[in-house]
Amino acid sequence: MKSIEITVNTDLTPTLETMQAKMSLPFKSRGKFHVTIIEQQEKGILSRLTDEQIEQLNRLSSQLQSGQSPVKVNGVGYIDGSQPGMVKADKDKKVCFVAIEIPEATAFRECLGLERKDFHITLGFINNDIHYKKIGERPLPDKPLSPKRLEVKTPIEKQPDPSLTSITVPTIEFGGFNEPDPEEEKPAAPKPQENKDKRVAVSYNMEIVEQVCIQKLIDAQLIVEADIPNLLKIVETNPNALGGRFGAITIEVKKILEEAKNR
Repeated sequence: MKSIEITVNTDLTPTLETMQAKMSLPFKSRGKFHVTIIEQQEKGILSRLTDEQIEQLNRLSSQLQSGQSPVKVNGVGYIDGSQPGMVKADKDKKVCFVAIEIPEATAFRECLGLERKDFHITLGFINNDIHYKKIGERPLPDKPLSPKRLEVKTPIEKQPDPSLTSITVPTIEFGGFNEPDPEEEKPAAPKPQENKDKRVAVSYNMEIVEQVCIQKLIDAQLIVEADIPNLLKIVETNPNALGGRFGAITIEVKKILEEAKNR
């Protein structure tokens, strides 16, 4: 399981269409609406849940489905990735959402030692969702004297936009936990053996690799910052040699490399 999400049974398509018309923007829906309780970056905590915490989580799901758990709808929000203070990689992204409060879910995260979260239902986005904002910069871990800097990021607030109070949101009804996507759960089919003479050299944008490593792997507690220089050295020379200390994160690193591949 990569994250914990609660299904939203209410069809929020009319709300999304109102936003599209009001903003004159082609927001794209995922097709299904949900609320994320535990983020993918926090999935490391899932393997450590106690029986009591699992029972508390199931109780939260049941109470949301039955309407016994209070949920406050605060309104519709909008984030433009081109605004000052945003992450460079998000400059062409935009997202709209319904900002909500779920006290029982907040209490559950607190008992796990997780940071407070702005619960929300993503209505639609342009060029993907926005999860972070920039709060500063720091030197490259292995090149402290380089003029290049890494962005320091923190989860972005998902709060209602005062200019969008005219957009109404219907009563929110919830279902159970989101089921994993069967296509995501299928093991990848083995690839045919390549002819070494026909292989094409692949290069990567190491700046993107560094930023994504910091964001994803450290936030997910899969590595510590001190691991970054050694990891980058292996990636630059021979990514297929990942193993030992980094053997457990090989799949995650390969996903990062795919994102950073020079096209």
